[in-house]
Amino acid sequence: MGFRFWEDSIRSTASRGLASGLLLAAMTALPLLGVNPNLSLDQYLHTSWTQEEGSALPPIQAMAQTADGYLWLSTGKGLIRFDGMRFTEWSPASGPALPNPNISCLRPASGGGLWVGMAPGLCRVDHGRVFRYPAVDKLPCPRIASMVEDRT
Repeated sequence: MGFRFWEDSIRSTASRGLASGLLLAAMTALPLLGVNPNLSLDQYLHTSWTQEEGSALPPIQAMAQTADGYLWLSTGKGLIRFDGMRFTEWSPASGPALPNPNISCLRPASGGGLWVGMAPGLCRVDHGRVFRYPAVDKLPCPRIASMVEDRT
């Protein structure tokens, strides 16, 4: 009984050692580089957007990034979309506009798009259109402060 336990322990230790060795070999075989080693740091572009550079953004109340990569900013004056290079005031391509420019809360939607909470009201922005949920307007809260999304 004691010999069998010792034999199983050696096998277990040997297999863990083999697995660790294989993992270490795999990690060192593939170079993991965060930047291109052939470029110097001054060859990369870094831009910041502040009021000194002329970006007069209104005060931002919330931010969210959707699955398509856009960064959305909610302000008291409407919705602003950032594509990585420029900030643009967002308006729908077709259909109704957001019912209230005073946006208090944003949440990326799991199926794509963006949930937009305002005072009062709830909308979803998806594929350039606004979808309104008027039943939320009847709730006794003055504005939506935060959101979560369930599976349904």
